[in-house]
Amino acid sequence: MASFDIAEALRAGYIFFRDHLRLIVRIGTLPAMVKLISYIAILSLGMDDNVLRKGLLLFPSVLLEGYLVCTLVRVALFPQEALIQPPGAGAYDHYKRRGQDILAGTVIYALLELLAMFAFGLSATMRIEPDRPDLSPAEMTSELVMASVFVSIFLLWIFRLVWLYIPVTCGYSMREYMRKIRGFTFSFYIFAVWLLASLPVYFIFSLLASVFMSLTGHSESNPSHIFEFLIVGVRSVLEIVVVIITSVCIGHGTMQVLTGRNVKKNKE
Repeated sequence: MASFDIAEALRAGYIFFRDHLRLIVRIGTLPAMVKLISYIAILSLGMDDNVLRKGLLLFPSVLLEGYLVCTLVRVALFPQEALIQPPGAGAYDHYKRRGQDILAGTVIYALLELLAMFAFGLSATMRIEPDRPDLSPAEMTSELVMASVFVSIFLLWIFRLVWLYIPVTCGYSMREYMRKIRGFTFSFYIFAVWLLASLPVYFIFSLLASVFMSLTGHSESNPSHIFEFLIVGVRSVLEIVVVIITSVCIGHGTMQVLTGRNVKKNKE
């Protein structure tokens, strides 16, 4: 069964973030700044509703963010690599493979981000036509419920593909990853980890948004540009924080499954 210890994965992710905060700030400043500049450009040019142009503007920041996340995932899941000291042919070969794995993970991360952005923008433009004269209201409601259930099941299963960059960054093939996590169990576990790891950060974002709204007097009838730029700044940082924490948490759970440590724990 492709399951793992959710509490252990969450604990490992938050402990890593706490213990490596200086490293994260040092190497994460550039991706955060590029992301902030991209969001400001999108906001200033009024391209928030244009998915393709928005994706093009965000692509450099997505690449930098992907490299940052994959590097930190590798550091979190393979702490022993810091003990391999060059020079030496063995160390050179190891770090060469490590660099290739991180670059491959970065490319997959960027492609998945752009694909998700495009899918989200496409779904936002689609309209559901409820007018079906041949169906009664009860039958129409039943059809919508059934469609919602099937879509939810499909999205839950496909959620595992969002994290493909994690096994690739760790040196595993995508085929091996999909073979190890077959079945629905893994999707439930990673969804629970993602939700529990993200909630505290989203709570902080909501709290800061309320504070900024009070300070700037922002409202729908009287919008404040200062508020919008403040929110963009906070969003640029917290989005990176969320993806780092969730990636490390899910990475720990994924490695439990890929290495078989979850099977040993279940037997014990």
